[in-house]
Amino acid sequence: MIAHQAYLPQAGKIMRKVVAVLALGMLTSCLAGERHGTTAQDGSGSAIALANSEQAIQLLNARCTMCHSTDLITQQRLNESKWRTEIEKMIRWGAYLSSPEQDLLVSYLASRYHPDAPDTVREGRQGAQSSSLTPAGP
Repeated sequence: MIAHQAYLPQAGKIMRKVVAVLALGMLTSCLAGERHGTTAQDGSGSAIALANSEQAIQLLNARCTMCHSTDLITQQRLNESKWRTEIEKMIRWGAYLSSPEQDLLVSYLASRYHPDAPDTVREGRQGAQSSSLTPAGP
């Protein structure tokens, strides 16, 4: 019995790694689907898009607003390649974002704050300089 207990911590580490790989695979799959305009036929595509938006907003609030307000972000109207360039610049300046987090932010920002987006797009507190974003309501 004692010999088996020695393997339990290793099994837990392996299980955590497996779960992390599966979660990363699901996130990558969702992002790839958004980039190619595909959504699930059962309506879960909008739930995935909402979850991705909420995750992107959390990343923006945690990593970007440390140095500047969200107004600096939301006033930009950039295409996908320019958003990627901006994020890469921020990483060179010290921001930490993993590759999947970078992809998530680029996807979110390019879909929300692109050159054709209206100037009235606002999230968070209206009429004030926002220090954080909140998910848009229905």
